[in-house]
Amino acid sequence: MLEFMDFVQQSFYNASRWSHENNYTNLTATSRALLDFDTPRGFRVDISSLSSPNFATSYALGSVGLVNGSLSYLYTSLPLTKAFEQAG
Repeated sequence: MLEFMDFVQQSFYNASRWSHENNYTNLTATSRALLDFDTPRGFRVDISSLSSPNFATSYALGSVGLVNGSLSYLYTSLPLTKAFEQAG
């Protein structure tokens, strides 16, 4: 059920054939959708590489309240270059 003033406003819109698309809130909807977003609380950076066909490294640094990081490496007896060529 509409309040009285909402009903009067709605009646005016109907009588004047006012399009709700012309309301200020609708005119700014696109810019609002682009600019009003939740900012991230933290960040994470990952850097990885295939240093040689048999050796891969990965570094990660992140901050979500606490700063944390990791360093990973992998050595394999089989070369991985074909797998990376097919993936990329």
